[in-house]
Amino acid sequence: MALHMGNDSNMARLHSGYRDLSPQTREKLLGLLSKEDWGAVQGIWDTYESMWDRLDAQHYNINGFHMQKIEARGFTREGNAYRGGYAPALYDTAMNRFMREKAEADSLFASTEAAYQSPAAKSGMTKARSEQAPGIPLLLSMDTIGKHLNDAATYISMAEHVRFVDRVTRSAAYEDAITHALGKDVYDAIRPNLNGYLAT
Repeated sequence: MALHMGNDSNMARLHSGYRDLSPQTREKLLGLLSKEDWGAVQGIWDTYESMWDRLDAQHYNINGFHMQKIEARGFTREGNAYRGGYAPALYDTAMNRFMREKAEADSLFASTEAAYQSPAAKSGMTKARSEQAPGIPLLLSMDTIGKHLNDAATYISMAEHVRFVDRVTRSAAYEDAITHALGKDVYDAIRPNLNGYLAT
């Protein structure tokens, strides 16, 4: 919950998704955190911020335009000032039927048809947010930290290369050469293997 206090967009989504979470209850819960805890939260925000320029540069190289940046919201707690920062707004699919069904459909798609789709580094963190909070509970889990850092690092280091490899392997000349030399099964395994590598 504390990670969502770093900007207005996340705060709006938190309260939109948990409609029974009053500001008083929120503050009571956040009041359980120590100065050291808040220092760790700010450290996570700062780590996300340290990746921004490289994420945006990679996004620009691939798409030709810059990402929308979520502006931090500074605040003070018990006399200590914090700069705030970005946190990924991931939704709790277990608490929302629409999101659960969407996740199940995405999983099914990934396990079947996706073998023939273009591999790509996960880019959810590069998508612009809608102005309006959707009213779906945010996923309040520490797992989102590692997931975001992994996805961001993979996107920074791999997205442009994966796009290039995908273009090469989709060419008719490459398909004919690999199929002739190694067989159709080897060519058909390229895309699922590349997708599997990106998922790890």
